Amino acid sequence: MTFRINRLRATREEKGMSQVELSRRTGISNVVINRYEGGRSEPSIGNLVKFAEVLGVSTDYLLGLSHTPDQSYEMAKLDAPEADLVDAYRHGGWAGVLHFVAERLKDG
Repeated sequence: MTFRINRLRATREEKGMSQVELSRRTGISNVVINRYEGGRSEPSIGNLVKFAEVLGVSTDYLLGLSHTPDQSYEMAKLDAPEADLVDAYRHGGWAGVLHFVAERLKDG
């Protein structure tokens, strides 16, 4: 998981929320939130979902998969090759994309 620490902090601050307030609303310790925002640890999927719900953004935004806070990739809107490409990136990063493209080129 590639968590974007700057997005958590920036979104929290844009909402006028302190770490203590975010802690109260998510049930996640403010000490733990401080570690996330300081880049000393990454949130679990469950905590990531809590942050997204409380802050009103998508998990994709917090992970850096989307540049728009309130929208995530909608796989249903992608055709099969596009969905495969996005999936390759999500599971393997740019190396996954390169492997995906190499396989497609090899298959002709």
